[in-house]
Amino acid sequence: MSAHAAYRTLRLLLAVVLIAAVPHKLLDPAGFALAIARYDLLPTAMVNTVALILPWVEVLLAALLVSDVLMGPTLWLTNLLFAGFTAAIGIAMARGLDIDCGCFSAGTTGSMILALVRDLVFLLLGLILALLYTRAIAPSRAPAEVIEEPAAWSAPGNEPSASEQNAS
Repeated sequence: MSAHAAYRTLRLLLAVVLIAAVPHKLLDPAGFALAIARYDLLPTAMVNTVALILPWVEVLLAALLVSDVLMGPTLWLTNLLFAGFTAAIGIAMARGLDIDCGCFSAGTTGSMILALVRDLVFLLLGLILALLYTRAIAPSRAPAEVIEEPAAWSAPGNEPSASEQNAS
């Protein structure tokens, strides 16, 4: 698989992951806020705000991944989001919590270790995508270098003669 094909596949895969996580959060913001609160990582005053904003951040990032626009910042934020999810689940596990991760559905308690492994895989895929972007995709999108005129040509009265222009 070429770097461009892998890049396109990973972009779309991560966009699908982000979109798949959104419906229950938008349809049941109170349930999602409760899932966030159970992690006991945020001040109570921030829980509802995060529950209302986070799904829209996921939608925005998915749209940017699909449209292949602003990829530098998009990949940075997507990986930061996956790292945050991974860290939150890891902290909850370290504290002995067995809670609904709030990831893809509300009100279901599943294996926290499975959720952690899943989020680590998403983070790894995001990091691979960022590496592909910086190594193979971004350089191919860079504009061609602009060739500047010699400094002597820019001074008034120092324009090149017709023979000098034809020589270059």
